[in-house]
Amino acid sequence: MAGPFLPAPEDVGMQLRYVIRRDEGTPLGRLHVSIQPGWLKPENAPMYVLELTARGAPVGADVEGVRSFFDIGHDWIVRGFKDLTTSTMHETWRLTNG
Repeated sequence: MAGPFLPAPEDVGMQLRYVIRRDEGTPLGRLHVSIQPGWLKPENAPMYVLELTARGAPVGADVEGVRSFFDIGHDWIVRGFKDLTTSTMHETWRLTNG
């Protein structure tokens, strides 16, 4: 975005949020996705950093409920990464088709 005063931006970042829902459809948490510019060292080459974070409530009141959300969050991160990236990245990260 540029205007009469501002030149073209040097770089751009993005924030995305996806609602994680329980089986019955009520919200359980969110998958936060951040894409931010950075620099690859030692080459000093520009790159983008992709971060995926799952945040939410335990599924139950005990430790097992916490672990259950961790499993759900992990699944959302892995499957979200697959949806947001190319097959070349899947090969680089050795992701399976499962």
